[in-house]
Amino acid sequence: MKHKINLNLSSNQDILNTLDYLIEHYDEIAKDAYENSGIEFYDNSTGDLLELEAPIHPAIEITSELTFYLKVVENKDNFDKLEKYIQVVIEKNSPKSVWMNDEIQMGLNAAFALAFSDKKYINDFVNVLRTFDLNNEVYEPFFIDLLLDKWMICDEVLFLLAARSGSISGQWGLEELEIPTLNSDHKNKFLTYLLEDALKSKTVFSENLLDSMELLDIVVDPEKFSNLFEHYKPLFQKDNIPSIHHIQ
Repeated sequence: MKHKINLNLSSNQDILNTLDYLIEHYDEIAKDAYENSGIEFYDNSTGDLLELEAPIHPAIEITSELTFYLKVVENKDNFDKLEKYIQVVIEKNSPKSVWMNDEIQMGLNAAFALAFSDKKYINDFVNVLRTFDLNNEVYEPFFIDLLLDKWMICDEVLFLLAARSGSISGQWGLEELEIPTLNSDHKNKFLTYLLEDALKSKTVFSENLLDSMELLDIVVDPEKFSNLFEHYKPLFQKDNIPSIHHIQ
């Protein structure tokens, strides 16, 4: 049987109590989820699985877990507690991410819901994805697509796009996204985030980063850019990240 959680969605205190339960019993829930194909959330007043009234993306399956987290973020007073849960996910997933079933890893729905509600939490969304096995991604590209569509081009989305080019590139990178044209300030900011992200990547493939910049019409000297890395690692530190002028 799946790990089942019952709650009263009309009570925000019950929602907070459920988040506390998820935090305090993470290891047990993760073990159950891994062995029994996920978590199910039920409305204890009806006994029914939680479900959204309408889909959020044609390619994303609406599970009761995603429904729960989208309900959580309807109240901003819940953001801090949900972020605390996400930090637990990052800590616990770091050695090896936990799969809830064949399609989704622990923490994805929670991190997406928070980032979709407030763009400042895109950083948490990226940090969760950095703990994932993205060579077998399923819904991650569509969640990224939703965040791009909602927030458009801003610092937080540029940070997300840079990470999607490197540390969370997964199977697709930027290829499947419809990205608006960037102005010169956007391009400079993207490059800074791209190089900062390289410091977070286990392995850096400079040719893949060059491909992303080409997609975004960011012109650099390929040789100068590749020379910033050696043995798939950056040769720079966070306090001396090169600017775009150094590699044009």
